[in-house]
Amino acid sequence: MQNKIKAHSFSILKFFESLEEESKFLIPEYQRPYSWNLENITTFFTDLWEAYENDVKNKDNLGYFIGNTIVFKNNIGQLEVVDGQQRITTLLLLFRSIYFLLDSPETKLYETEEVKNLKEKLKRILWTKQSRSTIYDKSSFKIEIRGIDNKKIDILNEISEQGTCSDTNNIYCKNYNVFIKLIQDTSKNNQTGLIDFYYYILEEVNILKIEIDNLDTALTVFQTINNRGLQLSDSDIFKSTIYNLINSEQEKEEFINNWKELSTEIEENNKTFERILTYYMFYLRSQNDDISIRTPGLRRYFMPLFKNNKIQFNKMQSELKQINDFFSVINKRNKIQGQEWTENFDVLKELDIISSYPNEFWKYPVVCYYMYHFKDTDFIRNFSIFLKNLSRKLLLKYIEIPTSNAIKSNVLKLNKDIKNQQLPNIDIEISITDDQIKEKIINTPNNITRIILKLIAYSSNKQNKLLPQDWEIEHIIPQRWTKENHIDKKIIEMIGNKLPLEKKINVLSSDNILQFKFNDYKKSEIGIVHDFVQENNTLNSWYIENVKDRSKIISEFIYNELTSKLDINKGDN
Repeated sequence: MQNKIKAHSFSILKFFESLEEESKFLIPEYQRPYSWNLENITTFFTDLWEAYENDVKNKDNLGYFIGNTIVFKNNIGQLEVVDGQQRITTLLLLFRSIYFLLDSPETKLYETEEVKNLKEKLKRILWTKQSRSTIYDKSSFKIEIRGIDNKKIDILNEISEQGTCSDTNNIYCKNYNVFIKLIQDTSKNNQTGLIDFYYYILEEVNILKIEIDNLDTALTVFQTINNRGLQLSDSDIFKSTIYNLINSEQEKEEFINNWKELSTEIEENNKTFERILTYYMFYLRSQNDDISIRTPGLRRYFMPLFKNNKIQFNKMQSELKQINDFFSVINKRNKIQGQEWTENFDVLKELDIISSYPNEFWKYPVVCYYMYHFKDTDFIRNFSIFLKNLSRKLLLKYIEIPTSNAIKSNVLKLNKDIKNQQLPNIDIEISITDDQIKEKIINTPNNITRIILKLIAYSSNKQNKLLPQDWEIEHIIPQRWTKENHIDKKIIEMIGNKLPLEKKINVLSSDNILQFKFNDYKKSEIGIVHDFVQENNTLNSWYIENVKDRSKIISEFIYNELTSKLDINKGDN
């Protein structure tokens, strides 16, 4: 059956009147929360006012277009808003503030027929009424927002019924009061009043209503339209799809609450929902031995699974949470209750090293390994070995070919092998010579400097805890000396001229000569910095030859670190 799409441009008044008198716009649970701030509200009002003034000045009656809404009628006849909830909610707050000011005792003393007529129009926008009644129910706002807490519902009801609100920290109350102030301020500067402006908004401001007969098509249409609202992400669309596939109202409510909680945790972990979904996709692909190097988009991959009932939603949420919790150990250095590896230095050290690999492809096999094996008896030992082997192999290949495509097929095969192997073979071939590898390490590209410095730092016997999270790359010969002392920039950027150093200490020591830097270096808690001081404390300055000599030593060490085979019985080189 062909999908029906109806699009029509309405004035704001006709747009709200197109809804049956007893009906409301429904903002479903899967929508993002209302989020317009002071700037959005002020800009919106100013745009309307400027459009009105231009219309009065030019008398061109061109009107003003504020965007589109996409709606569909759900299976119980309600009009669900897929796109446009920010605008619809904001318009209702604006019209309620206008009605409140028009209905004040002072205004009523001088109420004209024009004002009475305007108030009747506003009633039709703001509130519902039974079809045979003439009385509008002020306790029944023309919008129903699901998935918000009772406190916010109470605030909206308060605004709807009384035209006032007590919680000035609430976003609805805050924006409502901003509109009242904007109207009052504008009115003071316009002797003729604002009645014509109000009529202009109702009758000359236009909105495009796109009505579709099913949610899937509505979401597809939404994604093809450039609009002024907030873009729905893949996770928003998945939330809406799953929500509509769940039959039980109780299960729907539980799903939405769990999804919101997970979204908050992901955001607090400095991740996006889409990133966590991507890691999850690679994990699911490994379960099906999918090693195709063509990475499908999230929507293309997940939507058929949802619609064909091939994924359990509760299990999905649980596993997404597991993945996010895993990354919280890396990003926030959190501990996971009951998982000893989150307090094991060898594992955490290797995670810290590999986290500086310059693209996302290290994450897919690491997530797969964790999800398959974290309950294994020897997980801590095996995970440490796996991470060490993986980081060295990936880095060695990146030194040869610095692209993700160079390791994509290896990673996908590894994801599959991890499923049944605690210590899978990581087979990544290298075709450049030993000397070429060493030369590239000496002249380390910026995007792998951090991982190489971590490898050096954690090799120090003094480094018995994780590096500070805010460390920076210290140039022993300062970078500005390239111009001032005419030192070749290539020398300045050699690996032998670099150290990991706490941010605060790096700022203090940045432009000093070595003799004065030593005093700052001694304040560091990084072991390799103290090693450097002990090895070079007889020097007053750091010369080009020192940079070259140290670069060769580091290059030799890193080369051996990357090419030595791991003894899996010891978990060491």
